[in-house]
Amino acid sequence: MKKNFFVFLLLLSGSFLSAESRNKEVREPVLLIEPAALHPPIADLIPGAKKTVITAGFLEKKESGTLATISFLEPSWKTTRVFFMNPFLRQARNTLSKRLAGLHPQFLRDEHEVIQVAIIDNPSPITASTILAPDFAQQFIPIFGPVFLVALPTTHRIYIFSKLASPLASIGATIRDDYQLSLSPLTLEIFELGKGEIHAVGSLE
Repeated sequence: MKKNFFVFLLLLSGSFLSAESRNKEVREPVLLIEPAALHPPIADLIPGAKKTVITAGFLEKKESGTLATISFLEPSWKTTRVFFMNPFLRQARNTLSKRLAGLHPQFLRDEHEVIQVAIIDNPSPITASTILAPDFAQQFIPIFGPVFLVALPTTHRIYIFSKLASPLASIGATIRDDYQLSLSPLTLEIFELGKGEIHAVGSLE
């Protein structure tokens, strides 16, 4: 795939319906943040990152209501065609926005009641990937400013905090513990969000 293919198409919007969505098992296109060590079939390194990629896949949900799982999009002649990938990526972002709408951050405040950190925690395997939703930044810019930082130690937890008054000195050990103790660790790299872009700015390793 073209370098940073997913990154440059993150501003697309629209809809895509998988044929499997008519079956008992619904498969929704989704963009995913994953460890590079997993070697997803189609992936781009996040700008500035060394160990974290954006890939594409499907969120698979059964009518029985069991916990959703994910599978990676496999390369084929379709994945090299705009007529397939553009609608896929648009619906993938819609999937993330729907998931984001059901998440409720918890806020950690200092002694002056100023919010220091927002934490999103949910067992969904695409929780951390919701930072790629088109409306994610809009929720936190009023709190942390136009450019802020996120940590993604596991696939189901996000830490959001200010870039200018970063609390990493106090919460860094907790983030590392989350990563080391999790059954689904993601990354210790720290990312900057804002202005429609995402890139890595460092690591807690």
